[in-house]
Amino acid sequence: MGKALKILTVIVFVLSIVAFVLGMMNFNKRELLVARTNVLETSIIKLAGTLEAADPVFETVPNHKEYDIDEVSDMPNDTPAESDFWKTYKDEYEVMGGATLNLNNEDSKFILRQYYFKANPETPTKPDYYNGVRIKNTLGDYKVEGEGTMRNLLAVVQDRANKQQALLNSTREQLRVVREELEAVIELLNTEKKNHRQSKATITSLNKKIADLEVQIDGLNKKISQLEREKLELSDKISSLESELAQKNEEISSQASEIATLKEEIKRLTATDAVGAVASGDKGAVSKIILTPGTKGVVAGVNNEYSLVVVKLTDEAMKEILGDDLSGEFAPIEVMVIREGFNGPSGNIVTRIRIDRIARDGSNLGYADNLYGWEQAPLQVGDKIIY
Repeated sequence: MGKALKILTVIVFVLSIVAFVLGMMNFNKRELLVARTNVLETSIIKLAGTLEAADPVFETVPNHKEYDIDEVSDMPNDTPAESDFWKTYKDEYEVMGGATLNLNNEDSKFILRQYYFKANPETPTKPDYYNGVRIKNTLGDYKVEGEGTMRNLLAVVQDRANKQQALLNSTREQLRVVREELEAVIELLNTEKKNHRQSKATITSLNKKIADLEVQIDGLNKKISQLEREKLELSDKISSLESELAQKNEEISSQASEIATLKEEIKRLTATDAVGAVASGDKGAVSKIILTPGTKGVVAGVNNEYSLVVVKLTDEAMKEILGDDLSGEFAPIEVMVIREGFNGPSGNIVTRIRIDRIARDGSNLGYADNLYGWEQAPLQVGDKIIY
């Protein structure tokens, strides 16, 4: 009996040692499981904090300006064609600051620490219920799925992670579309900048030409001012000539008696054949005089109010009219006035004038009347006198 007791004591002692060793091993495993569960719990809580609790929603009305895709030209275009890029653009991808999953609370931590429901300590007599929810199925196992379980909470995190990944992939695709659109706009911008540089070069060249033309205009204005001064000087000279002509006219008038004695000679001349016919000095009988066709002088002055014309005849014309020694008898003569470049009803003919008096002092100046009904345009100084 004593022997059997000793053997039993030894067996119990050996089993106690085994139990102690197994207990120590189980304690180490427990500490490992607790530490690992704590790390997983902390990591899941942090991971959930990076996931948005709901899909982003763009709550305002988008107002994106489409860019002009029409060709650039010098024609006005108030309604150019525009791109339709923004019609497919997802504005919700830009929404920032969405609320994230929050598992950093006691209820969530409790669920993460439990694989299944445990009995409510307030109702220990009903171990099959937790907060009024049955925690055993028909097989008698504890509830490990559904609301309130760790698996359901992790499924929520997984669902949000999947949707976050889908949103990320959609954003990447949208980013690719934006990149392609940006590349097209960059190419368009580079082309327009190149054309703009050419336009600026053209504008610079034209501005230089304009500056040169302004210098030329300034020079021409100065020349015009000089010509205006010369014109005034010529006007003064014409006034002086008109005064001189008036004086000569007085001298011519004083020779009226001499003209009277020459009427018989004028009648003789009117009977001769001539190239052109003019009115006589007394504006009655017609006098004939022989002149060769051609330019006989120019208009030296004009008084349109009195139809007065001052003519300057050539030396050849003076000799044809008054003789080589300029002492011959003078009879009024009608001649034509033309202007180079003038295009009137009768071509370049401006009017017809009658030379009534000629000075014999070597100035070749004469006095003429602008004949009524012949004038095609106002006479100008420099107009040519022809026969």
